[in-house]
Amino acid sequence: MRLRRAEPEDCAALSALAMASKAHWGYDDAFMAACREVLTIRPDRLANNIVEVAEADGQLLGFFELENGYGLGSVEKLFVAPQWIGKGIGRLLWNRMIDLARAAGTPVLEVESDPDAELFYKAMGMRRVGDRPSEAIAGRRLPLLTGFVPGTVLGPVSSLDLKAGATWDYPTRNATAIAEEWTRQTAANPALYDGRMLICVDWSFEDGRLSGRLAEVPYSAFIHWRDAGFPDRTAANVFGSAVVMSADGAMILGRMAAHTSNADLIYPFAGSLEPADIDPLGTVQIRASAVRELAEESGLDAEKATPGDPIAVRDGPRLSIAYLFHYTETAKQLTAKIETDLARQAQPEVSEVVVVRGRSDIDAGRMPGYTQALIAELLD
Repeated sequence: MRLRRAEPEDCAALSALAMASKAHWGYDDAFMAACREVLTIRPDRLANNIVEVAEADGQLLGFFELENGYGLGSVEKLFVAPQWIGKGIGRLLWNRMIDLARAAGTPVLEVESDPDAELFYKAMGMRRVGDRPSEAIAGRRLPLLTGFVPGTVLGPVSSLDLKAGATWDYPTRNATAIAEEWTRQTAANPALYDGRMLICVDWSFEDGRLSGRLAEVPYSAFIHWRDAGFPDRTAANVFGSAVVMSADGAMILGRMAAHTSNADLIYPFAGSLEPADIDPLGTVQIRASAVRELAEESGLDAEKATPGDPIAVRDGPRLSIAYLFHYTETAKQLTAKIETDLARQAQPEVSEVVVVRGRSDIDAGRMPGYTQALIAELLD
């Protein structure tokens, strides 16, 4: 069996395979006729998106269509020939698609799933976040699922040169849209606060040296940029992460509370860079930011841990500088400490302590790509 790019001469066979795979779930002729247009593969789809097929001895076993994106990619199609359903072809295609999305720097994938395929996508790590109307059947709604693509570890950071004072014109160019979106966001979540943060408009990472220039912007501008799919590619969200490592080899993460802008996501203790992180010389102290967030979110003291070398992790438009803190307590002891501190907080940002012991604990639906990459790098 092999995977290869689809060719224009494959279109008719791929369209037939998609129809047969869909019909496998027992839909009637009228339903299938209504789906035919949506399931038809034309040569222009091959030109604009990535379409790959699995085949053996000249027989098509399945295929996928992937639309990559800088902020968000889309699984347009994934079908397996009926006689091959349940034999691992779907997972093979999925893993290949994730590799391609990761290589392209796509941080998040979404899929509008047939209800009968929802369990497959959940098994692949996707999380249902809502539903959308069907293109083919009026009044029908389809499950909408999303999942994070693993990030890429760039390597250890030996030196930092992050300076404040840059400018970013995105907030000015999009002022009206930002204000309207922020009004919607705060209506849904009054706990959001439009403070000031730092966004990186120019960065490079070479031979362990991270350089960058950062601009001070309103948090509302960052949220608009993020939720719009990061349309301005000159910018990047650079931030520090405090990676807590226990004496018994676990990584301690936090699940974000419902009132935060990253509700239910799981990642190391971290937050946006702020103007307070700029020292008198104009240098951005990213480690100090990570230490502050660790104390605020978990109550842990970085000074009581043995530090490890920081690691740079690229995750699409995000760049995490992960600072490792090795504690002498076990995961159970650290969890108890953090939970005690959370109980004292009036409105904690973290709702739950999550203990990760290996790659099998990765939750692609809730763990951003940089978190997945760190787990794969640091744990078995």
